[in-house]
Amino acid sequence: MELLLLSIYSFLVWLIFFKFKWLPWNTVSQVIVVTIPVISIAALILILNVVAPSSDDVRVINYVVPVVPRVTGRVTEVMGEELVAIDDYVARRIDAVYVIYNEFKSAQA
Repeated sequence: MELLLLSIYSFLVWLIFFKFKWLPWNTVSQVIVVTIPVISIAALILILNVVAPSSDDVRVINYVVPVVPRVTGRVTEVMGEELVAIDDYVARRIDAVYVIYNEFKSAQA
């Protein structure tokens, strides 16, 4: 951002002093042309440090929703077709049939 502002300022100085020659290029104008951007950039940096502070210590907080399965027991097999390409995405197409091993029922039998 500072480089862009300095580039615009340099272009305006070139237009005023060299292209159109509205003001003379002498020692006083040279000191003023150098002093203005130095003070302006320093003021800009100091103001941005107050208005928009920055830090290396960033913390992101987000709520976590636990995902719990609705089945009781272990899933031992998933019936489905092998890899199927869907719009350049390889996925396993899964049927709605799941073989569930219920430990409680097998323990009772």
